[in-house]
Amino acid sequence: MFNIARFSAHINNTGTVQTNKFIVRIPPPIILQNGFEVVQRSIEYRANSVKVPGVDLDTQNVSRYGVGPSQKFPTNVNFTDVDINFLDTNGNYIWKYFAKWMNGIFDYTGTSGGNSEPSYKVEYKKYYQTDIQIFVFDNAGRQTNAIILKEAFPISLSDVSLSWSENNRLYEFNVRFAFKEWFYSGYDMGVYESGATIGPGQTAQVVPQRTESPRPQEYSSGTNRSFGNGPENPRIIQDVQIENNAPTDLQNNRAGGPFRSDQSVTGNEQQVVPGPLTWFRNLFR
Repeated sequence: MFNIARFSAHINNTGTVQTNKFIVRIPPPIILQNGFEVVQRSIEYRANSVKVPGVDLDTQNVSRYGVGPSQKFPTNVNFTDVDINFLDTNGNYIWKYFAKWMNGIFDYTGTSGGNSEPSYKVEYKKYYQTDIQIFVFDNAGRQTNAIILKEAFPISLSDVSLSWSENNRLYEFNVRFAFKEWFYSGYDMGVYESGATIGPGQTAQVVPQRTESPRPQEYSSGTNRSFGNGPENPRIIQDVQIENNAPTDLQNNRAGGPFRSDQSVTGNEQQVVPGPLTWFRNLFR
């Protein structure tokens, strides 16, 4: 039964996060680390809007028995590109900054290398990539989330429409970024590394640790060729289980009796039953 009082109490206790309190930090790549300090400081304040990246899983339809209803199984992961909208400064410095960045990735104007003609060459990725950081805050100014886009770089610089009739429109443009992968840091329902925090100006990574239950011990007649003693290390030889301090010398067992798969060796008794292959060989002894 729906209870409006419980619903309101849950909202009041757990709170909400608004989408208008964020900071985007874009450290400069190697090709833009000199001479752009003023622009780099302005970018943090002029990022007008941004989208937290999404994720898509590629799936394949698989029938469990080859026929009948199919199930979806994940085969790969894809990340959506991120668009960041900027409100430019007087002099179009931010727009020029990203135009310079994109030309440094792929020289289409010739100005990045001082040439009169474009070279149409691609720069090495390590020189034009960076890690973009998106920080989200609550109404009290506390950081609630931090999304890190690894090895990001711009792939699209939008056009800007100019018109004499639009007297009050500001110069805004959109930059689309591609990236290798993304992760988030902050509080979660899992277990996190102690002492690892992240905030504006910091790049420490907080990664949730996977808590998995220990895998049950597996026994295999093909892999367990070395035998230990004691109840804590039982071993399986073919169909025979050896426990405690039982001798494990199969060479002493020359009797070619019928094969029985239900026998085991316990305590200090030596009662090893030959497996099918040993029993077969004994027929010709």
